[in-house]
Amino acid sequence: MNGSYNQHRDETPDDDLGLDLVDEVAQTSRAAKPRKAKRLVIGVVVAILVVVVALVGYSLLNKGPNPNSVADAKDAVTVSENLANGGAVSVSTSEKKDALAVQLQGLPELDESETYVVWAITEDGAVNAILSSQQSESSGSYSPLKSLIAVNVTRETGNIPSAPSGDSLEVSVNLPLDPAQQKSQEESPAPAEQGANE
Repeated sequence: MNGSYNQHRDETPDDDLGLDLVDEVAQTSRAAKPRKAKRLVIGVVVAILVVVVALVGYSLLNKGPNPNSVADAKDAVTVSENLANGGAVSVSTSEKKDALAVQLQGLPELDESETYVVWAITEDGAVNAILSSQQSESSGSYSPLKSLIAVNVTRETGNIPSAPSGDSLEVSVNLPLDPAQQKSQEESPAPAEQGANE
């Protein structure tokens, strides 16, 4: 050689240093790939679950169209009826929206075990609960409108049954609503106003 002293001459050469480093890097990168794949799969599964839960929640919260949009529709027909034990129900229908909206107003306070239930009755006899409430004012909607023949409001005790109880009927509104009935109600004062004028 050139006669210079090699500083590393006394040390034992580590011939495997380079190969150990290559093995370590190879093992680390192989181990990282399955971890990344697992994380990706878990992330995709979580994202799918979040979307499914959001869709289910949305569908449960939006059983029908917005009651205000049905009542405010240009073709809406609205009829109000008094309930047997006080308060009133307004029923609005819209052919264009193919929906019905119901608003309960001024209902008397109930016992804890009682609930007002609004039922949609179809041509084939099926009964669907549109709304249940213990509050003095509530609203709900139902679609499709085409198969409905009546809306009943009942005052139920205990658990809400699968169909209205016979003796709990507060009011029944036949469908389709008569636009002439709406006009006569708009022209004549409400029952509370009539009592005040007498």
